[in-house]
Amino acid sequence: LFFSSGDTGWHVLAIRYSNQRSLDYFHSVFNEERAGFTTEFILHPDISIASLEATKRFNFSLILLFGFFLTLCIVHFLLFLFYRSQKQNLYYSLCSFSFSLCFLFPYFVLTTTQPVVRMYCNQLFLVAVIAMLLFLVMFLHSLFRPKAAKITFAISVLLALAIWSALYISVNSIWDILLSIYIAFACIEFIRAII
Repeated sequence: LFFSSGDTGWHVLAIRYSNQRSLDYFHSVFNEERAGFTTEFILHPDISIASLEATKRFNFSLILLFGFFLTLCIVHFLLFLFYRSQKQNLYYSLCSFSFSLCFLFPYFVLTTTQPVVRMYCNQLFLVAVIAMLLFLVMFLHSLFRPKAAKITFAISVLLALAIWSALYISVNSIWDILLSIYIAFACIEFIRAII
């Protein structure tokens, strides 16, 4: 939040701060160590205003991409409804929906002034990334039918569930390792399925 201090001279800023649910957020929901607020005195307002304008343009591009991939999601879902035998359309629709959420949640993180919304969106962004990769594996398997697709898909599901579990049992070091393994495995599986 930007605000001007007004005329030059001495100013007193009185801030009332309450974070009664911080322990609940840390222990049960978010595993979020950051709490409180920071203040910063800006010497060059022009730079800050330019930065704010750039952020607005970036936010607009996030919403634009969200709308584009949501439209893809709807189109392919309608194709699936008309041609039920083509499961690829359903998987691509789910993948596009998850990918659209990967643009929507950062938009909320950048624009909200509510800490709870920000923390929820950070968590949901990670879930959307995991789901997007999983649906993309399903799409490529249904499209190209590679060998041992059932085994590699089962491994993908197990890794996704392990990451999700680690996310909610507050084990950050394990979660980082599992996420790296999952992304690497998914990329290898994409290449293998296409080849």
